[in-house]
Amino acid sequence: MAKTDNYDFSVGREAIKGLPGRVLMNILQFTMIAIIARFLGASSLGTYTFFFTVVKSSEVIINGFGEALKKRISEEDSQPRELFGAALLFHLLFVIITAIIGVIIILLFNDIIPMGTNGAFFALFAFQSHALFILSQETYAALGNPGESLWFESFARSLILACQTVFRWYGYGMEALILGIFLGTITTAFGVFYAVKMWPKKPSKNIIITLYHFAKYSIPTEMLGAAYSYSDAFAIFFLIGSTELGQFSAAGQLILAGTVVGTALAQPLIVKSSNKHSRGESVNKPLAVSISYAGIIGIPLIFLTLAVPEAMPIIYASGFAGTGLVLFLVAGYSVTAVYKLQFIAIFNGINKPDVPFKIRVIQGIVYVPVIILVALEYGFTGLLIASWGVELFGLTLLYAVARYEFTGRIIFHRVIFAQFIGGITTYITADYVFSVVSTDIYGLILTLIPAFVFYSVTVLALSPVT
Repeated sequence: MAKTDNYDFSVGREAIKGLPGRVLMNILQFTMIAIIARFLGASSLGTYTFFFTVVKSSEVIINGFGEALKKRISEEDSQPRELFGAALLFHLLFVIITAIIGVIIILLFNDIIPMGTNGAFFALFAFQSHALFILSQETYAALGNPGESLWFESFARSLILACQTVFRWYGYGMEALILGIFLGTITTAFGVFYAVKMWPKKPSKNIIITLYHFAKYSIPTEMLGAAYSYSDAFAIFFLIGSTELGQFSAAGQLILAGTVVGTALAQPLIVKSSNKHSRGESVNKPLAVSISYAGIIGIPLIFLTLAVPEAMPIIYASGFAGTGLVLFLVAGYSVTAVYKLQFIAIFNGINKPDVPFKIRVIQGIVYVPVIILVALEYGFTGLLIASWGVELFGLTLLYAVARYEFTGRIIFHRVIFAQFIGGITTYITADYVFSVVSTDIYGLILTLIPAFVFYSVTVLALSPVT
């Protein structure tokens, strides 16, 4: 059974443990995107982003089951060995089903598959190995290790990149990318199994039922979340063009730093709140901590994009000129999304996955007609504005339900006010410094340093002493 001592951790401290791992993942991802953007251009980056989106959107079933697994294991008096066994059985079923579907697709569309038959089978193996890694990582996180679990993901990505580099060095093409994913994820999955330090056990009927009651909401929620999250990329690709999608992707990579704290907080938040709620304790404090600090880097980045609109052509290439407004809108959307992530985590933690699911449905109903009409009428910029608006609408709904569900002060914390004031000082500082330095990468660095120094001083001065 789950031991309370395993969950006697601070959400903030656990997030700090996983923060370096999250930063490393973002650096690896940004490096790859930057190389494509600089040497192949926005159009090629847009095409790559489209295919990458297709792959990521196909993982939703595993991600949804992983949420159910994490919730049930982290509950007081749970049966982690049986739940671990249920996860492995689910993966076995997943392998069988995807193998049947994959073989049929490969045989029917062999002539038009760009990577060929061998490459397609390698891709299928890589997809299945990555699913195994996700479930093993969620198990480890749910056992009271949400921060450390992020390091396994960082290790997997590093190993994938190393394998891909070696295979490319020896002349392999598309197979290098696929084999790298397979070897990196399967190797790390076995490493996580060792870290879990428990043998799986045949799950009872009751364990299967409890997982089902959560997964029946968490899996559709992941599906809707993926459809909603990746719909911008699909809409831009089909309604606007690959060049604009490349700009959108490049802007998203620059804003990753603004989301790293919020995403690092969400993992320990669901584990902590799940265990506290199963013991009948209040979850207000961990939620307040997560909400207060989720945007601590993202908020100044929003103001920074207004002060330095030329950031993308400086960092990537001249082909990204005139994308300052794109960068600002993507920053606003991304920071809004990490605040939403905290509320989704808390509702999953208190065993109410139906709340995020219902709000996803409402958002989807609003999103589809709005985005299509706005994109056709106002183009790329209009689409980004509408997308951010729908995301703010979803955040408002989650906050309204949270206010009804929980008692006490949740979101309007003094530290958030301090971050917004600090964002204003960031804008003033960056706008002045950038106007007197050279408009190149060195000038950008000289702008960032004093801007974030003034931001940090402002936040520390205005934040409450605890």
